[in-house]
Amino acid sequence: MEKLRKASENYLLKKLHQKAFDESLKDDKSRIEVLEELIIQLYTLYQISK
Repeated sequence: MEKLRKASENYLLKKLHQKAFDESLKDDKSRIEVLEELIIQLYTLYQISK
């Protein structure tokens, strides 16, 4: 019975860690998209100011 409890705990922990990782990855991708847009805007301003 102890092995079953341990196995289910491990399974649940892996699922929780995977979910946290996935959420973190989504956040990172969102930040990258925002930064890419800012780079484009800054480059455009730079070109205009030349």
